[in-house]
Amino acid sequence: MRYYTIFFSILMFCLFSCKDDSAEYTPRPPRGRVKKLIKILKKADPRKIMVAARNAAFPDLPPNSEPAIRKLIKAGVDIVELTVRPTADRHFVMAGDNNLSKLTSAHGHISKKKLSQLTNLDLKFPREKQKKSGNYGKLLSFEQALAVCRDKILVSLAYRDREMEALLDIVRQQKMLGQVIFKLRWSERSAQTFLSLRNQYPDLLFMFKMRHRSAEDLLSAIDFADPVAIEIFFESTQNDIYDYTQFVSQMNCRAWVDTYFTSAKRNSGLNDQKAAEDPEKVYGQLIKDGFTIINTAKPLYLLSYLKEKELHR
Repeated sequence: MRYYTIFFSILMFCLFSCKDDSAEYTPRPPRGRVKKLIKILKKADPRKIMVAARNAAFPDLPPNSEPAIRKLIKAGVDIVELTVRPTADRHFVMAGDNNLSKLTSAHGHISKKKLSQLTNLDLKFPREKQKKSGNYGKLLSFEQALAVCRDKILVSLAYRDREMEALLDIVRQQKMLGQVIFKLRWSERSAQTFLSLRNQYPDLLFMFKMRHRSAEDLLSAIDFADPVAIEIFFESTQNDIYDYTQFVSQMNCRAWVDTYFTSAKRNSGLNDQKAAEDPEKVYGQLIKDGFTIINTAKPLYLLSYLKEKELHR
């Protein structure tokens, strides 16, 4: 906890003591499909469930890749969650793993390479055992990924907290703050960080992550900071924070759950693997209990279920 407090002191200093670019910032009005998605996101209607695709997951395509993102947009997914990795020269690429051999035919680690050494690398088929050939695109820079998503799909970022300042600056330069959702672990300090940023950038979208927190923390976070969503981790459905999830949408906020985790520590075993056997016992239960954003590794399967239930348009 002591190191986390020190980190936030440094983050606050960097964000608000450095050059203030907010005077130069003019919000870019949402356009295209994103305009509709933002309205849905900000009006937490429990009859309109939003689908987030973890690592831009799409069958038989590399995660975090341009072909996968474009397929997800075409399929009607609402949010693409992209994982960013820092390079040796302080840029970012889209990758769920630091080990290049898992993503491309190259070797080494992303953190040890410069951006120019990475963005020409061809992505390989994600299931090595099948050795399927094909063109899966290049390893994307963060800026390239944003360009693919612009006006077409909401973006959620998976990153380490200390990387937020640099990522925020890139998104701001791209005039996409109103399309990209940032997140931090809930605390009063993180809330103050986001509230101060929103004063500078009124179209900023942000949410909090909550783990090992009480129902009081959940309600306080929404009341104090007005985030678009709360990402809730729960080891059991028999605890007070889970019981209060149903009240989140009543406060015009969305409850976000990650079903791609197989560990029960994150979702009490209500995951994609079990949903494949019985979606009603997983997705149906989560929706009944108040979750309105489901972050999944099986977005097409979830979309099919929701459309059948008339919970997604």
